Amino acid sequence: MELDQVVPLDGDAVEMYRVFWPPDPNLVQSRRGLALVVLVCWPAGGGVLLALPSALVPAESLPFEPTEHGTIGPHTRMEVPGVRILEEGWKS
Repeated sequence: MELDQVVPLDGDAVEMYRVFWPPDPNLVQSRRGLALVVLVCWPAGGGVLLALPSALVPAESLPFEPTEHGTIGPHTRMEVPGVRILEEGWKS
């Protein structure tokens, strides 16, 4: 998939993407989960900021990188309330 085809949360539609952890779907021990794309980064080669369920990626498998207070870094962990997507939009 090309980066310009990825739909972030601020777009007109919400799409969930299947992810694998570790990120190699050919591994027998690979775990599957769903992710939401929060942000698409275009400069410096591009990339995406994903929202993943904490149970999918063990905390010890991601390096800790301290950030300034309030800054979301590459491996920031936080709790977000659950929501449902209805025809009218989001519902907590």
